[in-house]
Amino acid sequence: MNLNIAVDQPDKKLALFGPADRNLRMLREAFGVAITSRDDELRLAGPGDQVSKAAGVIDRLQRRLKRQDYLSAEDISLAFREAQHAHDVA
Repeated sequence: MNLNIAVDQPDKKLALFGPADRNLRMLREAFGVAITSRDDELRLAGPGDQVSKAAGVIDRLQRRLKRQDYLSAEDISLAFREAQHAHDVA
């Protein structure tokens, strides 16, 4: 499955992606998806359920960045847990 996600706030890409793209790497490793960034868009590719989980994390992180200018380690961990839980319940 392929999914394109717009980066809502391009000026906060560094916060979303993490230092040296650490947050994107965590998503790749946790869910086994390919993630590429082009301009103000992320492209996710992989098994449908895993792409959905990764997209859920990105959505939660983007919503958090609408309220603040940075993401703490706790924000990131919480987004991963919530996305996993939402998928398991669905």
